[in-house]
This record gives sequence, structure tokens and C-alpha cells, in this order.
Amino acid sequence: MIALATVLVAAMPNGRANAAELVIRAATIPPLPTRATSLAGFMPPGWVVKARADGDLNGDGRPDHAFVLHQTDPRHVLDNRGNLGSERLDTNPRVLAVAFAQPDGGLALALQNATLIPRHDSPTMDDPFAGITVRRGALQVALHFWASAGSWETSEVRFTFRLQQGCFRLIGYDRSSTHRGSGETTETSANLSTRRVETRSGNIASDKPVRLRPGVLAPGTPPCIDEVGDGASFEVEALGRSRR
Repeated sequence: MIALATVLVAAMPNGRANAAELVIRAATIPPLPTRATSLAGFMPPGWVVKARADGDLNGDGRPDHAFVLHQTDPRHVLDNRGNLGSERLDTNPRVLAVAFAQPDGGLALALQNATLIPRHDSPTMDDPFAGITVRRGALQVALHFWASAGSWETSEVRFTFRLQQGCFRLIGYDRSSTHRGSGETTETSANLSTRRVETRSGNIASDKPVRLRPGVLAPGTPPCIDEVGDGASFEVEALGRSRR
């Protein structure tokens, strides 16, 4: 069950400031079937495939399928006319899933995650989901954060997961942020397998060299995807830097 949330949206009808409440309804995430003969067999009623990427994710040479399911419940589509931002806000949840190709031609569910990809819960922000890819045996999930009001910062985030020790573990994290007012930029790249992390900072309006801050994350095992939680609030620095 996804918790309820209330979003306050400033509205300005007839030139007067106002505030409107958008209530994000709770959504029930159904368990997906453990096996199917095609991707359609994993879709619960009222859900559609939002994105798909194919490639070998478990090293057996067969093409596996990563896909994102999107619920289409009209109760989660909010009317925001007269307020700031988009007039229509689709807050339906998404599910990130992986199905492994089987020797008999069928598919076996290997991952179901409903927390990494945030719901689109603000009419002044773009939909945060930016796509998935399969590259060199790893699953990459991209998120995008841009607001028309309430924040000057725009960010691009990429999570890279690889099947290790029975789960999809976060082995790479990349984040690029730009402050649209000051022009300041920050890029963070972390390899959670080697525990190396680098942060680069600069300014799009400056010719000065980019400032580099290398570091090492505290010792530990890369987290499984379910341990990462909400992709919008995850911070790799929360894993801690080594004092060495």
C-alpha cells in the first residue's frame, strides 16, 4: 500500500494568491505472476507497459526483459485546472519488473519493485521517470527532476543495478544537477563495487576548471534495489565516506 500524501499548489485566480490541495490517493500494488509466456502475462488488469528494455541480465545468454508497468486507474488522475502547473496530473504508480527468459521459452519473474520510480505527485514538476536500459548485463533506471515552480534545480539521475548474490544490487550511481538561477553545476559519480565516488562542481557561465573532490565510500555491500527505496530521496553520500 502506498501512503496518502497531500500536495499544496499555489493558485492565482483573478490575480489573487490561493492554495489548492491535491490529495494523492493510496494505491494497492498487486503481486505479479511468477511465470508467464509473454510480457502481457505479467500485466494485471488496469495496467499497461510504460517502458521496456531487453538484454541478458543473468548471464545465461538468453535475452531477458526489464519493463515498467503503469497503472491506468482514473481515480489517480487529478484535476488541477486553475492552479499552477499541469491541468491534469496522473499520479498512478509504476512497477519496475524483470523477467528472465527460460529454456522452455517462457518467462520467470525475477524482480518487482514499486518504490524506486516515484509517483508523479506534483503538477509543477515533470514526470520523474525518464526510462530504462539494459547495458553490458546491467539494468539502468533514469530519473529526471525539473520544476516550473518551487525549485531552481534540475537534475538527471541514473541508477545501475547488476544481479549479484541473488538480488539486483546498486553498483553505479550518477547524478548531474544544475541551478538554473546561479548556473552552478554538480556531478556525482559513484562505483559501489569499488566504493569510489567523485564529485565535480563548476558553473556553466565560467571558464574556470571544474573542481574535483574524489573520495571513498565506507566499506559495505552494495544495497539491493528494494533497500534503495524512493529514487527521488536516495543520496549516495548517506552510505558514508571512508575516513581513510
